Amino acid sequence: MEVGSVIDFVNTKYSNNPNFRRYVGFAERDLPFQIFKELFHSNEIKNVAELNSKLNEANNAINTWNSTFETKRDEVENLENKLEEYKTKYDFVLLNKWFKQRYEQKKEELKSRKEGYSAFGAMLFFTPLCSLALFIF
Repeated sequence: MEVGSVIDFVNTKYSNNPNFRRYVGFAERDLPFQIFKELFHSNEIKNVAELNSKLNEANNAINTWNSTFETKRDEVENLENKLEEYKTKYDFVLLNKWFKQRYEQKKEELKSRKEGYSAFGAMLFFTPLCSLALFIF
């Protein structure tokens, strides 16, 4: 059966019915809009609209986070540079303190050695003198 013959059959059979034209007009013009209206006002479409707004909020949050991340990264780099500078200064202070302690330690060692060498030198000087004095007296 062809489509044209079905249309002819429907037209000849129902064209005299007054409700037929009204139903066909409703199906052609109003039914698509009614279906679309029901779909548009359904909860599924509202959830999609909410999803879209949530996606926009998420994108805005990501963009804000990215912009603040850049500034925070720059701040961290500046703090890292300052920390390196302070570390260098602190290392210098510790090195200076170490040199000072080492100086004091060497000074004490020199003093004790000087006393030891002085005693040894005095012994070397007085030993022959004592021997000579014992020999003479």
